Amino acid sequence: MKDFICPHCKSKVSSFHQKSHIVPEWMHKHVYDNDHRAIGIKMNHDFELIYKGHRGSFICKECEDVFAIDDRNGSIILRKTESLHIDYHEVILDGYNRRFEAWRGIPYFKLRDFVFSILLRQHYYLASKGKRFTTEKHLNGINKIYRSENPDDLSYPIIINKVSDRSILAQPFIKKVDGQFIVEFIADGFLFQIVTSSHKHSQSSLSYRLKNDGTAIMLEFDMMQVGSFRASLPKFGELNLQKGYKIEKWFTKKNS
Repeated sequence: MKDFICPHCKSKVSSFHQKSHIVPEWMHKHVYDNDHRAIGIKMNHDFELIYKGHRGSFICKECEDVFAIDDRNGSIILRKTESLHIDYHEVILDGYNRRFEAWRGIPYFKLRDFVFSILLRQHYYLASKGKRFTTEKHLNGINKIYRSENPDDLSYPIIINKVSDRSILAQPFIKKVDGQFIVEFIADGFLFQIVTSSHKHSQSSLSYRLKNDGTAIMLEFDMMQVGSFRASLPKFGELNLQKGYKIEKWFTKKNS
């Protein structure tokens, strides 16, 4: 019998968990149709049909259980905000009248680990397909902080913003902004960014980061203001994603 080495815990196991999510399924609620299907944005700005979220077999059962705890923590923090203190403000930024939220009382370590866990899962998933995601240097750096009591919030700053459309789903991908490499993903109305650059971090990423004192500033964006998706979003005009719409019709027409 062939043994497998789990890329996360490095344990030798007889098999990997069969259906590990990258982005947890609870973050797909607002993108599913009646049959638990969704349209996701790919890195080339095309679309793909997703059933019950992106899943794969790339980690052991024990690590899947650990990541499941992170997913539950993320759900409690981001969906059940009654225990947090949130102030709502407006500011003129780049000519836009933009709202932002100031969050206090965030369980920092739990939210940090939830965001990091999605980056790690994307890396392991792509590695299982023979593809590269982030570098080993940054993978090891994040793993040293992940699930530790290390309060370091500067090596890999996490920025969380809000987006207007909760039905947009984007799997983690890497982009370059102002000389910095950033892992970005969008789900359930949140835009998550993790700075994975060896260069000096920008002032904005430091100012708006999730801080270890449990505070964060979250800007609210209209999706047309999110540059990564301006090329993709007009295509949504072709789709009538109302409840009950048979989205395979669009794919059948597109691929015929």
